[in-house]
This record gives sequence, C-alpha cells and structure tokens, in this order.
Amino acid sequence: MWAPLTGAALGLGYLVYYTGLARGAVTVVTSAASAWLAVTALIAVPLFGETVSVGQIVLMAVILVGILLLSAGPLSGSDVSSGLPWGLGAMLGIGVAMALFDLATAAAGPMLAVLVVRALSAIPAFAFTRVTRQPIRRPQDRSGWLLLLVIGIVDAAGYVGYNIGVASAPVSLVAPIAAAHPVVTIALAVIINRERPRATQWAGAGIIIASTIVLSILVA
Repeated sequence: MWAPLTGAALGLGYLVYYTGLARGAVTVVTSAASAWLAVTALIAVPLFGETVSVGQIVLMAVILVGILLLSAGPLSGSDVSSGLPWGLGAMLGIGVAMALFDLATAAAGPMLAVLVVRALSAIPAFAFTRVTRQPIRRPQDRSGWLLLLVIGIVDAAGYVGYNIGVASAPVSLVAPIAAAHPVVTIALAVIINRERPRATQWAGAGIIIASTIVLSILVA
C-alpha cells in the first residue's frame, strides 16, 4: 500500500523537478526543492503523531523567507524564468514521498523499498506524457544513453546510500550531510551552465540550505 503511494508522490515530485531544471534556473529550482524536509516534518505530525518544536517552526519560517528571496525574478543578465514554482512543486511532492518512504522502508527494507518505489515512480511521468500527448524523445546517440544510465545509477545509489547510512550510523550525522546536497548541484550549475543568480537569490539559496541542514539535525 505504502510503496505505490510513495512512488506516485516521488514520481510527481521528480517530474516537476526535472521540468523546472529544463525551464528555469538550476540554482533556484534546486534550492527551493531542497526544502522538502520541512514538508516531511509537517506531514509527520498527523501521520506519525510526532510533535514540532518551536525551533523547527522558526526554521520553517526562515525557509519561507528564503523562498521569497528566491522569487526575485530571472537571473542576472538572463530572460529565463527563475523556475521557482517548479521548485516549490518538487518540494511538496518529494516532501510527501520522503514522509511515506519511512513506512515503505519499514515494511520492505531499504534495498527493496528503493527498487519498488523507484520503479513505481515512473508511472506518473508516463501517464503525464499520455494525457498531454507529449512524445517521449529518446537519446539520438550512445553518449545520451550513457548519460541517462549514469544519472539513474547515481540517483538510485543516493537513496540506497542514505538508507544504509541511517541504518548503520546516527541519523543526526547522516541527515545534515544529505541535506547539504544542493550545494554540489548549485556549484555545478554556476560552473557548467554559467548561471548568475542575483544577490537576493544567492541569499535565499543560502538561507534555505543552511536552515534545511539545521532542521535535519533537529528532526534527527
């Protein structure tokens, strides 16, 4: 039961996330999506009967401030949309999925849960292409297929590594490290894509990532 629901939420979250990466700024979309932990923490209250401390509430409010700063508009010297709505959609979808992931992992174990959920997460994307009648474009050469393969392996390895990490080490150690993953994505976007966020967007991204890391420590 939990695996299909988790897969659906994760699939929708990733569909919105990758659409945002294609249409907006990677730095903005990634920063907004990284706040999924706040959504997970809020959902855990009614779902698991957990309580939210005053410190967690304050950090969630700070994350909202960071999101407002991200909405400054297009990047400096660019007409491309910031992509903030896509990042917020991804934040909600992934946040719901990660809240349900605990239930799926408890029922099937970390390895099987990742395999089943990841497989089911492809269904929403396929359904979206059918409903909107968008063609599924395949890579035209071997390098494109190789890139897709590498991305899939690295992405799945990240989920498996996180589950193994929390099973063998304190969550208070693993969660903050995992929460800092947008730093790598943003750095690559600046170096490879030559993105130039505005000063307010840099501030918003920093606030969101720092607050998410601290929030992961409090949640752990």
